[in-house]
Formats: sequence, C-alpha cells, structure tokens
Amino acid sequence: MKKLIQFTIAILLGINLFVSCAVNKTALGIADYINHEILNIAELENKALERYASVTGENYTTDHKIYEELNGYVIPVYKRFLDSLRNINPDNKEIRALHSIYIHGSESIYNGFKIKISGIRSNNIPIIKQGNKKIEKGRIETERWRDQLMSLYDKYGIKQ
Repeated sequence: MKKLIQFTIAILLGINLFVSCAVNKTALGIADYINHEILNIAELENKALERYASVTGENYTTDHKIYEELNGYVIPVYKRFLDSLRNINPDNKEIRALHSIYIHGSESIYNGFKIKISGIRSNNIPIIKQGNKKIEKGRIETERWRDQLMSLYDKYGIKQ
C-alpha cells in the first residue's frame, strides 16, 4: 500500500508538469482531467491510504487500532474521495473509459474497507480476509488505471 501511495504522488506531481506540452484535443483533455479534476481530490485518497497503511502490514499492532482508523478516518475520508471521483465526467470517450477503471478500483477499495471493519467488529477472520481481498483487487485496478494513463501519455506524446 505504501508503494501505491508513493507511486500515486510521483505520478500526479509528474503529470502536473506536462500541460505546456499537450497540443492536441485529447492531450489537452488528459491534462485537464489530471490537473483540474484528479489533483483536486488526490490528497483525500492519499491521506486515507496513508492512515490505513499506518496500521496495517509492518505497522500492524491490533485489530482494534485498525478498526479505530477505518471507522474514525479512513472510511469517511475515502468516501469523500470516492464521491468526488464519481462526480468527474470527462467529455472525451477515451478519458471516460480510463476514468471508469479508476472508479471501479476505488469502489473496490472502499467496499473492502467496509467489509474489513465489519469483520473486525464481529471478530470474523474470514470476513476480514474477504475485505483484504477486495482492497487488494481495488489496488490492482487502480494500478491498471495508472498504467493505462501512462499508455495514453505515450500515445499522445505527452511528456511527464
């Protein structure tokens, strides 16, 4: 999860630099999508994922601590991010298709958080594992969004 956060920040910072290089309509659309839509909400996603990472993996201490972070911070902040992400409606068909990948991946992460907190609340290990799988599925999907975004950069000659 930490690598995903670092990768997201690096990509988003790099993306912000290409506006002057974008020359065709789709490239300008990609620049607008990233610089005026995604960058406006990226901090919400990053903060939620950072807080989640602070109590999981090598930072794990107790299920109670994960529950507190999910309930008190991660789920509400990630929901704000997801709601904002759903409100983005790119005009370009190609960017819209790309954006739908991001939405689906983020929905999976959010649903995984909700499943996991339910499993922790009921002390049900299989439900916690189900939540973890859903979170991982979402992580893979959002990585696919980033990979396809990079492909669009290449396709339209956008410099990072």
